[in-house]
Amino acid sequence: EEVEKMKNEAAAHEAEDKKKKEEVEMVNQADSVIFSSEKMIKESGEKMKEEDKKELEEKIADLKKAKDSDNLEEMKKKLEEVNMVAQKIGAAMYQSAPGAQAEGQNPNAEAGTKPEGTKDNVVEGEVEEEKK
Repeated sequence: EEVEKMKNEAAAHEAEDKKKKEEVEMVNQADSVIFSSEKMIKESGEKMKEEDKKELEEKIADLKKAKDSDNLEEMKKKLEEVNMVAQKIGAAMYQSAPGAQAEGQNPNAEAGTKPEGTKDNVVEGEVEEEKK
């Protein structure tokens, strides 16, 4: 009987821990989405349609409220709403960007890309001299 009781308690704690972990992950995800969405507004706000910008700001505010209320379901819902609005705005900005259609023609033209086969074998603080 004692063993059974301990098993039940362990299961209850496990479920509790799992719920706590989910909450922490959801809050972290919400923080991340809030941060990146606010950054998007700060850096590209002038390129957004005014109504899109306003909608995104409202969704961010809703997400912050949901986060503060510790309501996981509400947080999840608001998180998805912010993401959907941000993606819609991102797509609209990309479409209206001058030269957006011309870009992407040459996938290797991107800054910082290396030709195939180059390796980064940099070891900090060691200098290897080539012996002749």
